[in-house]
Amino acid sequence: MKILLCSSETGSDAGGLALHCSQLKDIFEELGHEVFVELLLNPNAYNVIDGGYDPKLGSKIRAAYKIKSLINDYKDKADICVSCGAGITAYYSMLFCKERGIPLYVVLCGSEVNLSYGQADLAFFNMEALGYATAVIGLSEELNQNARRLSKNPMCRYYVIPNYCDMKRSSSVMKHNYNADRVTYASGAAFLGEKKGISNLIKAFSKLIHEKGRNDLLYLYGKIDDDIKEQYQHMITSLSLGQNVFLCGYFDRRAFHQKMDEVDVYIQASPFEGFGNSVAEALSSGKDILISDTGYIAEQIGDEYPDHVIRSLAPERMAEDIYQYSREILFRNEAESIRLRLADVLDRHNIVERWREVFGKAQSASIDVGADSCIAVMFHDIKSEYTGVDYSPEGFEKLLRKVSERGFRLCSARDFFQHPQSDRMIICTFDDGYEDVYRNAFPIMQRYGFSATVYVCPDLVGKDNSWNHKDDTVRIHMNHEMIEDLWHAGWEIGSHGLSHINMLRLPEHELEDNLVRSKDQLGLYGPIESFCYPYGQYNSFIKEKVKLYYKNAFSVDIGGNNYISDPYQITRLTPEQLIKRLEL
Repeated sequence: MKILLCSSETGSDAGGLALHCSQLKDIFEELGHEVFVELLLNPNAYNVIDGGYDPKLGSKIRAAYKIKSLINDYKDKADICVSCGAGITAYYSMLFCKERGIPLYVVLCGSEVNLSYGQADLAFFNMEALGYATAVIGLSEELNQNARRLSKNPMCRYYVIPNYCDMKRSSSVMKHNYNADRVTYASGAAFLGEKKGISNLIKAFSKLIHEKGRNDLLYLYGKIDDDIKEQYQHMITSLSLGQNVFLCGYFDRRAFHQKMDEVDVYIQASPFEGFGNSVAEALSSGKDILISDTGYIAEQIGDEYPDHVIRSLAPERMAEDIYQYSREILFRNEAESIRLRLADVLDRHNIVERWREVFGKAQSASIDVGADSCIAVMFHDIKSEYTGVDYSPEGFEKLLRKVSERGFRLCSARDFFQHPQSDRMIICTFDDGYEDVYRNAFPIMQRYGFSATVYVCPDLVGKDNSWNHKDDTVRIHMNHEMIEDLWHAGWEIGSHGLSHINMLRLPEHELEDNLVRSKDQLGLYGPIESFCYPYGQYNSFIKEKVKLYYKNAFSVDIGGNNYISDPYQITRLTPEQLIKRLEL
């Protein structure tokens, strides 16, 4: 396979995006692919003079040149495009992919997704790129969750694959004789600034030194813009930290590692991280860590080693965490255990195999159901245990994780029928509209970026299930606010009749009234196009009536799955049948 790898920077001497791009190129080539690396956003590319009536005209022209150049240079050279980073790099990559008609894989590394909520143009670039993407590969689950908030692309598959790091290279036992009165901390990056939470860290050290009576040291490594550096230096001076906090400037990776030999602990105070190369490398060289609650490493160690994770970045709270760490946690010598905990998941071979799986699913993720057919799954309530009606939240999340890992997406009936390529989409439905679907299923579905169709009886909204004499469990139907939340989140609202009456028992005028009034009353939540037969009961006469008012209808265990030949008797699988069908 020929891969066009687009990035804004590359190289192994720096960290962050540049290092990740270099790693991706090595991985893809090890997997046998031909890789072409294109650096986008180069301000020196093309001979364009800035200035004039529009100060941004030069960058606009360079962008147009770049897209045209990509299309011409790789017209027949790329089978897929991988964008290393989101934002404008992913947007340019998406434009190229659309022109070429090839898949786009977006690799999430950090700030381009995390910071887009406060920047309209960045949010636009991300929404457009993620809306087209075939797959998103985040360095952490947190990054993927932030991306899902920006995109409702039901076709997109999400994976978490970190950078690789040789955590097995240290043969010495990681146990140190620390100075209990003075612990030496270090934090670093190629570019050190507010993305690393430096101002809060300096303020926390002020409280640590002057209020807690500590005499610890903090070394800060990396390039700092002059105006920011001036503010940091003023902060250090005004807080009387000149003997404890030091701005050390930039060192290349090798020199930085040598400097790390002089410190006890690597500390991270970032509000957002993707992976944290320096954290992993500090561990691999025998250093202990204290890191903020963000990024892949915090996700991996947070439950087992919670005292190594800073839970709040407010200076007062951070100072308390560092104080307790300096007095107690550091002397447990847990760095070796943490290193071993991460060794396998960050092993290069394992990372390569995970990418092999991603590319493999790109070619095999489809279900053989026949042309113009679909697979649909039926749920009722998502409560604490399994019954004929209930499916537990734990089992539900486990099922969704397996569906996602196999490269499939759960979606609403509307999304399925409107999407031009639906071979990896599975229609997800919830009958009756119980409030535990909102409380338990909805947040799980949001984490995976899935949607569903929920079938509501308007006369039962906000009421209990006393209508169901066969159910001993008291259940409450969703209220209007809950239904509206689902609708705004991209779910489809369908009709389940007015009050869950078996339609075989209704005379013609009541049947028609039931179909019309339920559709009209639910019209608060967008176009009501899908119907679900109460109790799964219907006949040819009822089906003909449904056709007058709805675009499709779902049954339980009678009907078929060919939505072209008959979209008004689409049958659905139970969750257990779906598991068997997909071999999950």
